[in-house]
Amino acid sequence: RRRRRCRCHCPYSRHYPIPNVTVPAAPRRRMLVSPNAASRLHSPPASPASPASRLLIGAGNEILDTVVLREKDGLTRADLLASFPGGVEVLGEVSKQGSGGGEVRCVIDEGDDAKGFKMFRGREEVEWEEMKDGLSKWKAVRVVINRKADFQTLPYVLQKLHEDVEASESLFAPNESRVIHNQEEWMKCQKTWFGKKETYGTKRIEFLETYLMRNKRPTNFEAPVVSFIRRGTSTIPHRIRLDAVVLVNEESKFKDTLVELRRKLSAQILAAEKHLKTSQDSTHVSFYPISLALPLTMSLPISFNEVGDAESKTLSLRRKFHIAYQLPMDRPILRLSNAVAFRENDKSTSSKLLNVHENLRLSGVEGGKPYLVDGDYLYSHYMQDGFNDDGWGCAYRTFQTICSWLKLQGYTTLPIPSHREIQTALVACDENQNKSLIGSRQWIGAVELQNVMQYRYGIPARILFVQSGADVGSKSRELAKHFETQGTPVMIGGGYLAYGLLGIDWNEDTGECKYLILDPHYKGSEDIKKIIKGGWCGWKDASLFKSENFYNFCLPQRPREI
Repeated sequence: RRRRRCRCHCPYSRHYPIPNVTVPAAPRRRMLVSPNAASRLHSPPASPASPASRLLIGAGNEILDTVVLREKDGLTRADLLASFPGGVEVLGEVSKQGSGGGEVRCVIDEGDDAKGFKMFRGREEVEWEEMKDGLSKWKAVRVVINRKADFQTLPYVLQKLHEDVEASESLFAPNESRVIHNQEEWMKCQKTWFGKKETYGTKRIEFLETYLMRNKRPTNFEAPVVSFIRRGTSTIPHRIRLDAVVLVNEESKFKDTLVELRRKLSAQILAAEKHLKTSQDSTHVSFYPISLALPLTMSLPISFNEVGDAESKTLSLRRKFHIAYQLPMDRPILRLSNAVAFRENDKSTSSKLLNVHENLRLSGVEGGKPYLVDGDYLYSHYMQDGFNDDGWGCAYRTFQTICSWLKLQGYTTLPIPSHREIQTALVACDENQNKSLIGSRQWIGAVELQNVMQYRYGIPARILFVQSGADVGSKSRELAKHFETQGTPVMIGGGYLAYGLLGIDWNEDTGECKYLILDPHYKGSEDIKKIIKGGWCGWKDASLFKSENFYNFCLPQRPREI
C-alpha cells in the first residue's frame, strides 16, 4: 500500500493498493549467422603473436563475417570500417573468457557444446541459427566514378566531384534501363533483383551496377577556371577512382541507400585528397574473394591501370588486409587484377565459358576422392575468336585455358595470348626454334609450352613423362598431389593430340581413377548443355590414353606470393 494524492489535487490523501504486475520483456530476435562466419567461429585461427580482437561484422541481427584486428599491423578500426560495404557495421566481438565489446558477444565454448559457441546480446544469451538461404537475400549496389585532373585543375575537380556527389538524387540502373528517383521506381527494381527464385540458396552476393545522377543544378554560380600551359611542357594527369558498395535487401529504402552511397563516396573523396598530397593517383577498388562472405573496398595510392611495380607499392597494405580478413598468405587475392570488374572498365569481357566442369555429375568411382583445379578458368577450344585452328591448335587452346587461370587468379595482368603471340614467345625463348614457326600451323607440345610459360610469366612448370598410355594409372598419386598442393590446370600432350586436365577422382585402395578432361577439339558455339552432353568436358577412364603413345603432362607450379 502506498500513499498518493487525490485526483482533484486536494491536500487530502487516499490509500489504495497497487497490483504487482510483471511486464514481460520484449523477445530477443534470433541471431542469424552466415555459413562463412559459422565456419570461422567453429574453427578459429591460431592465436596471433600480438594482441588481437576478432570482430563480428554484419547488419541488423545477421552476422555475415568475422575480421581480425591486430595492434602491430598498423591497421586501425577506422581502416576496417572504411573497407566494409555500406550498411555493414561491427556488431560485437568474439571472446573465450566471456567478455567482449559491442552489443553482440560471441563466446567460444570449449566444452561439449556441439555448436561450439554461444551468442549474447548484452548479458542475455540468445539463440542463433545458420542462414538457410546463404547470402542470396543481399545485393550489392555499386557506383564507380573516374576522374582525371592536372596539377592546376585538381582542387577544382575535387570540389566539383564532392558537389556532384552531395547533389545526386537519382540512380541509373543500366541492366534495367531505369532511372530510379523515388521509392516507387526503387521497388520496381527490387522486384527484378529479388524476384528470381533461382538466385535463392546461392552463397554469393550479386553486384548491381548503378550510376549517380543529379536532378537539380546547384543554385550558386560557378566561376570558370582558366589554366595556361606553356608550350614545350607536359602535364602528368592525376587519376582519381571512387568505388562505393552498399548492401541492400528487399526491405531497404531508396532514400537510405542513396544516403549511404553519398556517405561512402564522400569519405573516399577525403581519402583521395590525402593520397594526392604524396602520390600521383588515388584508387578505391572493390574485391570479392571466394573465401569471404562480403565484398571489401581498399584505398590505394596508385592508378587503377598502373602496370609495373604497382603491386610492390601495395604489398604491405595487402598483407595487412590478408591478416585482417583471414585470407591465405600464399596466393594473390587483393591485387588490381583480382578486382571486381565494372562494366565500363572491363576491357577483357569474353564470351568464353567459365568453369564448365561445375555442371558435371560425379565421376562414378566408388570410394574415390576428387582432386580438382583450384580457381576460375575460361574454356578455350577450336574456332574461337574467329580464328580457324582446326586440326592443329589444340595445344595452343589448352595453353590459353591455363593462361586464363593465371589471369583470373591475379598472377598476371597480361592478356590471354593469341596463337601468333605464343609462337613469337617460343621463338624468343628457344634459340633452336626456327622463325618460320611464327604464323604457321605447326604443332607444339608440353615441353614447348613449359618454355613459353617460364618466358612470358616467369612461372615454372614441371613435366611428368609417361612412357606409355598404359602406365598413366601409375601416376595417379602424383597427379592427386599436384591438384591438392598446386591446383593449376594441366596440359596433356601425347600422340597427335593435346588435352586439358582439370582433376582426377581416385580410389587409393583399389587404384581406380577417372580423369576430368577439358577437350579443346570442340568446334561449336558456347552452349554449356551441348558441351556437357557431347562429352567435351567430362570424366574419362584410362582408355583415353593409348598404350602405343607416350605422354607429357605439363604441371604449372603455383607461385607462393600475395
